[in-house]
Amino acid sequence: MKNSQLKTTSLLEANDRKEEIELWLLENAVGLPVVVKEVFSHYNLLLEALAGNQTRLRSILVQLRRALGITASSEKRKGSGDPIDATAKAGDARPKDPKEQLRLAVLRCKELEAWHKLLAKKQKKKLNDLESALMNLEDIELTPEEIAESARESAEYNERVALGDGADPAFESEKQAFMRGGDVRVEEKSIAVSVDPELLKDKQVVARIADERTRYDFSLVVSEITIEVEKVIVKDAGSSTRIISASTRDIGPAKMDVTWEFLSNMAIMVAQYAMPFNRLGSMLTVPNKRFTSAKLSRMFCYVATRLEPVYLHDFRSLANAPLLSGDDTTTKVLEFSRALKLQQDDPQFVAPWSPYANCEVAEKAFGRLPSPGLGVLTARELGFEFDRKDGNGQKKSLQTTLLWGRSEADDPRSAIVFYRSHIGGFGNLLSMCLSMRDPDLKNLIVQSDLSTVNLVSDARLTELFNLELAGCTSHARRPFALYEDEDPEYCGAMLHYFKGLYIYEKALDLNGRNELNVRAVRHVDSRQMWEDIRELAAIMLQKWSKATKLGAAALYILRHFAKLTAYLDNPIISISNDFSERMLRMENLIEANALFRNSLEGRFALDINRSILQTAIAAGAPLQDYLNFILRASPAEVTEHPERFTALAYVRMNSQPR
Repeated sequence: MKNSQLKTTSLLEANDRKEEIELWLLENAVGLPVVVKEVFSHYNLLLEALAGNQTRLRSILVQLRRALGITASSEKRKGSGDPIDATAKAGDARPKDPKEQLRLAVLRCKELEAWHKLLAKKQKKKLNDLESALMNLEDIELTPEEIAESARESAEYNERVALGDGADPAFESEKQAFMRGGDVRVEEKSIAVSVDPELLKDKQVVARIADERTRYDFSLVVSEITIEVEKVIVKDAGSSTRIISASTRDIGPAKMDVTWEFLSNMAIMVAQYAMPFNRLGSMLTVPNKRFTSAKLSRMFCYVATRLEPVYLHDFRSLANAPLLSGDDTTTKVLEFSRALKLQQDDPQFVAPWSPYANCEVAEKAFGRLPSPGLGVLTARELGFEFDRKDGNGQKKSLQTTLLWGRSEADDPRSAIVFYRSHIGGFGNLLSMCLSMRDPDLKNLIVQSDLSTVNLVSDARLTELFNLELAGCTSHARRPFALYEDEDPEYCGAMLHYFKGLYIYEKALDLNGRNELNVRAVRHVDSRQMWEDIRELAAIMLQKWSKATKLGAAALYILRHFAKLTAYLDNPIISISNDFSERMLRMENLIEANALFRNSLEGRFALDINRSILQTAIAAGAPLQDYLNFILRASPAEVTEHPERFTALAYVRMNSQPR
């Protein structure tokens, strides 16, 4: 109440002051200099703003800050955001039936597309018409002809989206995430609950009926299993005696006091849910058994060693994929950071990765060492330390690279997600993959963020294969979202155009992608939207220097327009490289939870386990059952026939006949 009174008082004072100045100016108008009149005129405008409503005052302050080049932190974007906000609104129906959910989602997407077309026309008016440029977007009115034209265009678009005979798996977009529901084993129990007989005393029972209800239980249990191992003393023909013990291999690995299920669950918790070893050890420790982080990390590496043949087989399978996508992110390993510092201080220092710096060195170490580690085992085919493009020595940054694609173009379950940490980048891992590609498969599509470090520099490979580069729409869009506060009008229009591109792709997902509807929508609707984007980028480049963030963003679109729009002519190419970026977000989660890895071997173990698990998710394999399947198998068999133990092979082997 007190604040309200103060606010009212200040408004009254501003009005009184304004009237007093206006009266004084009127009385002394003849003798006052022009500059004095202008000063008081601007002062009166300020008082008028102060006396007005808060919305108008905020608007004036925003304009004043922008004119002075000042942006309040509250007005700055913290991220690039989702190109399409949630289509459902508060109060909308939320049916439980999946078919009804899909029907509503399709309806909302149609409404969103129609709204977008109308607003896009207003955006064009505001950008191209001098009178409309001075108006707020919501105040611009479209003519009846323009509204009718928009409705006609939406109707034609809806016909294009509905073309074809429904969804075709060959054109299905990747949607998996690094965490999903359903990774825990579900047990079903039935419990009967009866009415207390005391409540029925002196009452006549007319009928008994049953009502089913569901409750979910969750518990963390460490089971201590006592195994009675039979030992038999036998005497052979030579009269010597020996002891034969029963094997416990079906329960768990030799010389480890855990089960196969323990190992698979632990690998899932660490690799898939970013659980730090010390936290997991604290959770699992019981009075009679302590699980240290060191013990768990050794088990984690053991699992990775068992999975390594399948990991490398998946990489070889990726080589013949029709489309490969990927990205990089920096990673932190203490052993690497320390070694890099020691190398700078002492040029003679031998780096811990010297036994597997490249394929040739790793191959020699493999033949020499009695039990080679994961660094040697993986570097034989993948390499580890790569040269700089400019020829000035080796690279110095440790990065985790993601490479993914489908080993079978028509089956989305064949998607392989491959992680590799190395002193290199996406271009280096891609080159290693291409070196294994069938020379007869000349054409390959590569989708990345178009950075020069992501390109293949090996002249032999570029001559052998026809590489088509596809850009990422999200990468082109992002600067306009991050720096929208610097140019709200143009950036707002640009973001609206990009929103249209994502609306079209979402509609294709909801209606079911096939070659007919994807080509139809992209050739007409998406292509026209890209022309609007190119036109606006050219306008922005005239306003903003290419040395600025927005100028560089506009130039990026114009310079890479053919690569950014490559997906319009090929239905198997995605609109963006978002899937790769989503798969690398686990690195941020790991850094937040565990901060770093201590050793390179631990980093390689994480790469292997994550690759196998993420590929299993793509195939639709139950994670725990799949890991147990590999771990229980003979290591020699997995090494000799890794193709039998891929996630896709497991799913096909265990799928029910139709």
